[in-house]
Amino acid sequence: MKKIGFIVTVLFCLFMISCMDYTDKEGLIVYNGTDSEIYSILSNSDNISDSDYFASYRYDKTVSAFNIMEIAPDKEQENKDRPVYWDSFFASSKDKKARLFIISKDSVDKYGWATIVKLKNRVYDKKYLLTKQDLEKAEWKIVYKK
Repeated sequence: MKKIGFIVTVLFCLFMISCMDYTDKEGLIVYNGTDSEIYSILSNSDNISDSDYFASYRYDKTVSAFNIMEIAPDKEQENKDRPVYWDSFFASSKDKKARLFIISKDSVDKYGWATIVKLKNRVYDKKYLLTKQDLEKAEWKIVYKK
């Protein structure tokens, strides 16, 4: 009886593994080459509010940006709002480009996330327009310097 239970468990695990979604392996790394804290927001449009971080804002006008991680000076971090499939992400952009917004912690402290989202694309320190080829050439790492 134990052998049947073991076989059923193994078969179930193999079945579940075969049903898993496969995601793109590439992660977007942002390096903060400044002397102050920054945030990075990835969007496939010119509006910061179109980022997955702000999905709740699009529906009920609330902001829950608790997943946005601060990037310390002279540190790098993988962007947490990266898409599951990069090809689909770029295909959904009108010009096949990603927008990477860099926002200083000072701006977030001054305006707050709700105001930054409402102002859409007016509160940021830098906006990168990137194709998939740009990211591949940069080995999926963006270096931000003022």
